[in-house]
Amino acid sequence: MFQFILFILLVVAAVVMVGMGRKTFAEGSSDEMKVNFRAFSPIPLLLGILILFFSTFTTVDGGFVGIPKAFGSYGTPLGEGAHFVAPWADVVDLEVRTQEYTMSSKSSEGNVSGDDSVSVTASDQVTIGVDATVLYRPNAKTADKLIKDLGEEYVGKIVRPTARQVIRDVGTQYSGIDLVTSKRQAYATQVKEEITKKVAAYGITIEDVKIRDMSLPKPLEEAVNAKATAAQLADQKINELRQAQLQADIDRTKAQATADSQQIVACGGHPENVTVDGQTKQVVVPNRGDQCDQRQLTPEFLQSQYIQALKAVVDSPNNSTIILPMDQGLTPQLILPNGKG
Repeated sequence: MFQFILFILLVVAAVVMVGMGRKTFAEGSSDEMKVNFRAFSPIPLLLGILILFFSTFTTVDGGFVGIPKAFGSYGTPLGEGAHFVAPWADVVDLEVRTQEYTMSSKSSEGNVSGDDSVSVTASDQVTIGVDATVLYRPNAKTADKLIKDLGEEYVGKIVRPTARQVIRDVGTQYSGIDLVTSKRQAYATQVKEEITKKVAAYGITIEDVKIRDMSLPKPLEEAVNAKATAAQLADQKINELRQAQLQADIDRTKAQATADSQQIVACGGHPENVTVDGQTKQVVVPNRGDQCDQRQLTPEFLQSQYIQALKAVVDSPNNSTIILPMDQGLTPQLILPNGKG
């Protein structure tokens, strides 16, 4: 609009100069000077035309939309790139990328200096200071309506007050200790859903709501710490119980294997196919007690097993001297392996 007004003024100046024609200053004196204004009239005219031309050309940067405004009304949003617009129209640039608005007790973090945290009164009347960040973005297709209804300062008019009100209202549905422990994420999710409903009519999308921090009264802080400690102890006991159960399963398995081994020696066994971890294997299963044949444990059989065990000891390279007992019906021997002693 400013460029268009300047163009009009320059055209008027050119017309005036044409009308003035040739004018004489200080007529009749020795300093008399004649100026032909008509000869200079093309200069403001050309300058005005150049200003008019460039005023019809505008560029919209990436991540923005341009909204033409002329005589109080807004036109269709322009996407990124170069555009021609009416010379009497201004273009309002509006960012449509995801932006964040932070409310924090720390002045260096928030959009407003000083303590800007939201004071929330929980269902148990505990007051908590909530630091939060709202991620939002305007809808590019309805940006003209947003600017028309709320202006360029729409964040302060709708995003900030709505977010603060919802954070307070939703917080009253939770106890103080739940807000800062087990229900914190549920609280943030519910806040996001409620803000989304309230600002959708203005063409604003809420991407996320992050609960950054919560400042607690001293008694509540101690209660939260006690709850966390109790939860850690409970987890520790559960882990100890699982380990004890696992060890008991191992001991039972070993005991069962020993019992099966003894049962096989006493009563014999038979092969069976069993499936373990999806794989079929053949194992020896002990016979039942009523199928036992006690003749399998004859003295001769036991003595044979004893001799086989002794033979394994004798053949071991780690032995230099082996003494056999006399209570097995065998003659005592002193065996010196070859090449030793």
